[in-house]
Amino acid sequence: MTKNIFVLWLLLGCCFFAQAQTEDYTISSDRIGPYQLEMDVEKNKHLFDNLVLPNESNQYNGENAVKYKGEEIIIRVGENYTEDLTAGKYMIYSMKTESKKFKTASGMGVGNTREELLTTYKYALSFQVYPGW
Repeated sequence: MTKNIFVLWLLLGCCFFAQAQTEDYTISSDRIGPYQLEMDVEKNKHLFDNLVLPNESNQYNGENAVKYKGEEIIIRVGENYTEDLTAGKYMIYSMKTESKKFKTASGMGVGNTREELLTTYKYALSFQVYPGW
């Protein structure tokens, strides 16, 4: 009986570990890993190493390369000009990566072919492929 419980515990532990690993490299239309569009940079400083913010003196475009679990993500940061409480604060306004580790929930990522993309999303209601691709 103890042996069966141990095997069950080991099996469940491996499943949870595998799930946690895949969630770390999830990409969607507004998120790459822990980074999300319109994320407040000040509140999430722990996610950024040596973040350079754009200002008048450096004329910097706000593009930063951050490392997440050894993979590079290019994040563009800009000032939020809305009229709400976050006005004047810096936020993420675009992201990109060339890492093949990041995948969508459907398994699509950098390196997939056009045919794989079309096959995976052929039943999506709002799916479009850029004509130049």
